[in-house]
Amino acid sequence: MNEDFSELIQYLDGKFRRIDERFDEMKKDFVNLQTSVDTYAKKADTYFQEMVILAHKVDRHEKWIKQIAEKLGIKLEYQILENKNINRSKEPIFYYLY
Repeated sequence: MNEDFSELIQYLDGKFRRIDERFDEMKKDFVNLQTSVDTYAKKADTYFQEMVILAHKVDRHEKWIKQIAEKLGIKLEYQILENKNINRSKEPIFYYLY
């Protein structure tokens, strides 16, 4: 009877060892996934910050263009773009006609 328990213990030990190996593999996969998500989040954050900076830069340039046109006596007119493929936001997009 003692041998029966030793066989059972060896069998269970082998099963638990394989389960531990599978968990180790899953942990490595999870760490790789976590690293990938963190990398993507960092890139997305950088991209959105750059877009905010770019929007401010465009606003500043538009202000300068208006000031220059006013000083030169040029009337700038703008037209609203209605193309839904171009303008995905709710705000109208303007471009100037000289």
